[in-house]
Amino acid sequence: MAWTIDPAVAVHLAERFKQPIVRSEVAKHIKADPKAALDVPEALTFLLGDRLDPSIRKCLKVRLLCSKSPRCSNTN
Repeated sequence: MAWTIDPAVAVHLAERFKQPIVRSEVAKHIKADPKAALDVPEALTFLLGDRLDPSIRKCLKVRLLCSKSPRCSNTN
């Protein structure tokens, strides 16, 4: 599956081809290893779904970290 190559590819394929089996497989992989898909915002919909499932509580402990952005500087 595309997950072994790149989790982002798997997520985008599931978004593109909206087949239930593909979407459920990608959701299963994301729930098993949420850290692999941290860089893919679309993966959040596969993790949470329509409602918050109590079985993904451990997945929600993964912190989403943002890189520091440079300060805004005055260009004048």
